[in-house]
Amino acid sequence: MRVIRFNLILALGLFLIFGVVGCSSGSGSSSSSSSASVAPSIVTQPSAQSVTVGDPVTLTVAASGTAPLSYQWYSGTSSTTVTTLIPGANTDFYTPSTASAGTTYYAVTVSNGTLPNATSSPVAVTASAAPVAPSITTPPGSLTVTEGQPATFTVTATGSATLSYQWQDNGVNVGTNSATYILALPLNSNSGDSITVTVSNAAGSVTSSAVTLTVNPLVVTLGSSMPLNLTAIAAGTFTMGSPSSDPDYYSDETQHLVQISKNFYMGTYLVTQAQWVQIMGANPSYFQTTGEGSPTNNLQRPVEQVSYTDITTASTGFLALLNQHAIVSPAIPTGYVFRLPTEAEWEYASRAGTTTRFYWGNQSDGDTTINSYAWYSGNDDTTTEPVGELLPNAWGLYDMAGNVFEWCQDWYGTYDSGPDTDPAGPTSGSYRVIRGGSWSSDSGYCRSAFRNYYTPGFRFGLIGFRVVLAPPRTP
Repeated sequence: MRVIRFNLILALGLFLIFGVVGCSSGSGSSSSSSSASVAPSIVTQPSAQSVTVGDPVTLTVAASGTAPLSYQWYSGTSSTTVTTLIPGANTDFYTPSTASAGTTYYAVTVSNGTLPNATSSPVAVTASAAPVAPSITTPPGSLTVTEGQPATFTVTATGSATLSYQWQDNGVNVGTNSATYILALPLNSNSGDSITVTVSNAAGSVTSSAVTLTVNPLVVTLGSSMPLNLTAIAAGTFTMGSPSSDPDYYSDETQHLVQISKNFYMGTYLVTQAQWVQIMGANPSYFQTTGEGSPTNNLQRPVEQVSYTDITTASTGFLALLNQHAIVSPAIPTGYVFRLPTEAEWEYASRAGTTTRFYWGNQSDGDTTINSYAWYSGNDDTTTEPVGELLPNAWGLYDMAGNVFEWCQDWYGTYDSGPDTDPAGPTSGSYRVIRGGSWSSDSGYCRSAFRNYYTPGFRFGLIGFRVVLAPPRTP
């Protein structure tokens, strides 16, 4: 009995010892195998999208964190008011409606019961109406203009922005990206031009029917049949004067920028003796029967021995009578009169777009090119010559250098130092400007920038003039 009791006690003790140890060991293993829940984090934000009304669009978000993740989408009318809950959208994507045009902002909050929740940045979904192809509502119309007066074509079109415009003149691209096309200086050669415009946008394009430009020549007649030829000159900007590096430079030729703001017409030729006689009745010229050419050709020489006063006197001067009696077809452009050119207009027309000393280039000693353009002391030092016998400048004007000096409208004075628009010279003075050189001048006097002057009543056999038809200009 003692042995049995001992064994029972021993067995019970071993059970208690090892049972407790085993339980303790099992409990420790279970604790180390569990982990804490991880709060959600946005990995990839939804992206803003722009679509056409009715097109499908899907917003997506990628997030990390302990599963399961829950998603709640919100909407709003601005990026700061995305607070309207969208029910039933517990997914990592959302398909908003794009049935109407406008912009709506969206965001999504991701949660899993462990704070903090993660909320995406607001993104915009913009639905725009489908682009409407352009349609021409008012097409350009055919135009008839006078030579030298701007021709303006316009078109009106509808369609989704942005509309682009491409004008064509005889199939050649012209103008700017505008609903208006202006041909600044229509010439006789432009008569019959075919004008179209193509209007386009992202949805398509449409081209207008061709319209026609008709250009009527400006014809000036003295008496019944004597022409006064005029050349149309486009408005523009040029540098007046000459650089101090010019070997014939004078200090009154300071360079400065000048804008001529309006188209004008300049006499293609110097006023001839025949034209003066037609208007004034008598020929004051010295070179009537002397020099080269037959007697019948002499009246085509430039008139000379005429003073500024003879030309400009009110009521009885050449210009006053010309404005009264010239026959102009189809009509004198509104606001235009016959007058002398301003000094700026004269140099602008003489240069004809050039920047060189002479309108044919940079004449140097020994160069005989001048002989093709100007009557001067080097090729004719005894007399005037009939107008238009030598080559014209690039704009078709003859004898802008040599033959006779030309009276200009301005009083003589120093130039303005800065840029100027339509300058007309000082308001008063003692001398009037002459330009261009003469049959007795050295070549340097034939430069485009050379200036000279005489008293208004001075007459001499080397001073004549040409006219312009232009808006009045006063200092």
